[in-house]
Amino acid sequence: MTINASGDELLGYAGILMGKEREELRPSRTGNVFLAYDLKQYKAEARAHVLQQSLYWAGWVTALALGMWLVFHFLLTRRTARLVHAAEELAAGNLAARSGLKGTDELGRLSRAFDAMALKVADTQTRLRKDLADRMRSAEALRVSEASYRAIFDASEDAIFVHDIETGAIVDVNHKACVSFGYSRDEFLAMGLGEEAKAVCDNAFLFEEFLVREKKAGRLKLELKPLPQKTALLHGHCHQKAFGAMSAVQEALSLVPDLAVSVIESSCCGMAGSFGYEAEHYQTSIAMAELSLLPAVRKADPDALIVADGTSCRHQIADGSNRQAVHVAEVLAAALS
Repeated sequence: MTINASGDELLGYAGILMGKEREELRPSRTGNVFLAYDLKQYKAEARAHVLQQSLYWAGWVTALALGMWLVFHFLLTRRTARLVHAAEELAAGNLAARSGLKGTDELGRLSRAFDAMALKVADTQTRLRKDLADRMRSAEALRVSEASYRAIFDASEDAIFVHDIETGAIVDVNHKACVSFGYSRDEFLAMGLGEEAKAVCDNAFLFEEFLVREKKAGRLKLELKPLPQKTALLHGHCHQKAFGAMSAVQEALSLVPDLAVSVIESSCCGMAGSFGYEAEHYQTSIAMAELSLLPAVRKADPDALIVADGTSCRHQIADGSNRQAVHVAEVLAAALS
């Protein structure tokens, strides 16, 4: 068998035995059979079948790819885009940005973690804004307070020196100090009184502070006897209150046997040097004294001692209550044996 030159036909032949009569046991003649098979139709059918199968499987592959793309798009790409958009919104300052993705997959857990972080960021940002606003209000209040202090400081009619508590160096002076001593503020600051001033400061005491120090050192030899008065009402001078010296005043009075001392819870007596004697300040001075000092003195037992170290304080008490206040030194002198 063979295929013709054009490839369209299958050609073949075969030899066969041909009998003449029926009675012959063995054919005495031979012949040939020629065959021709048309391949065009077969090839066309084969190509059609291959094409059909190719289109069939190509369709299935295309459908599968489209289905996978849809699943990928809706379950991953689209959800990822929502998460990225929420992150960009948060970075741009939108504190309400949330992804809001559901699900238990990795992207869902990542979304919930992002939303929790965004909530904390929003809370932190809110607190930071509140803290910033509070700081701005505090800074403004401090500025106003400093301006008020500076106005009072510079307008004071008394010379005021501000010292460094550690070194004793002068760190500020008011206008009255400059006028009184003939130095400018810069000259005062440049004097360099640090260590020398501190040495003087360390050995400068109020009367009562000195007595208490000597007592603790075992050098105080005072023989005191009980007084006829058994109670004492104590009003502290502004200077004593400002420098924490009231405990020393009370301890000095406790040297007197059997004397019960109580402190009047009062502010300034209202005199402030000569302030209360000036006509334009009189009403203010009396109002300050009437807050607590004068009412407490008036209610005190007639036999009680009224103790006040400040000269102006004693004048205010005398003028406002007709009671004579005395200095701590006078009390101790009266108790000397």
